[in-house]
Amino acid sequence: MRKILLEVNHPGQVHLFKYIYAKLVERENIVIVITKENSSIEYLLKNYNIPYKIVGKKKDSLFQKAFLQLSHNLNALKIVLKNKIEIGIGSSITNDHISFFTKMKSIHFSDDDENIVPLITKYSYPFSD
Repeated sequence: MRKILLEVNHPGQVHLFKYIYAKLVERENIVIVITKENSSIEYLLKNYNIPYKIVGKKKDSLFQKAFLQLSHNLNALKIVLKNKIEIGIGSSITNDHISFFTKMKSIHFSDDDENIVPLITKYSYPFSD
């Protein structure tokens, strides 16, 4: 049994991760799903009966994203420490940064070329496992 944090950042990821979530739970892992406030994501998670925790809000400007990312990281870090999470799965910098400060391993899913997401490439990938 593992303790796993599954981070959902886009409605499309709910469709992708619902299968991973189901298999992990079926194999008796403890899986905590986190997301930022997003009505589409929340609707889908509820529709698939996947319990989740809101750990932040989404913003459009780069400055707002950077500021709120710190808050998001701290909220997620509290969950990781409280629940002794071993593995983080997602596609944002949150799990990668948390893994730098904890024993949690980070699995980063990305479908973009590194040239398309230079900030993720620079500030996230180096911290993922």
